[in-house]
Amino acid sequence: MSEEKEQLEELQTQHGTYKTTFNAMYRRRKKWEPSNPKHLLTHIPGTVVAINVAVGQQVKAGDELMMYKAMKMDNRVKSPIAGTIKKIDVQVGDKLPKGHLMIEFE
Repeated sequence: MSEEKEQLEELQTQHGTYKTTFNAMYRRRKKWEPSNPKHLLTHIPGTVVAINVAVGQQVKAGDELMMYKAMKMDNRVKSPIAGTIKKIDVQVGDKLPKGHLMIEFE
């Protein structure tokens, strides 16, 4: 009787490197990519209530850009960086899913 040996592969984590086997579901997963700091995305689904900036406007980190209603609360979206608004990808009344691009910075 012959036994097939599973091939061990290296897995790199923040705590070190491990030898393990990977299943098919792991191999098909969406690979992690770092987020673009110039793209502002929704963190939870919601509806746009107000937009407080315009294309071309200079903003500082912490400035209020817009407000959207999610989970029965008004969520104030503040600028994570200082910069210029390149594009606003939403309009008042839009219903947004999680991970939707709202604002792009130059």
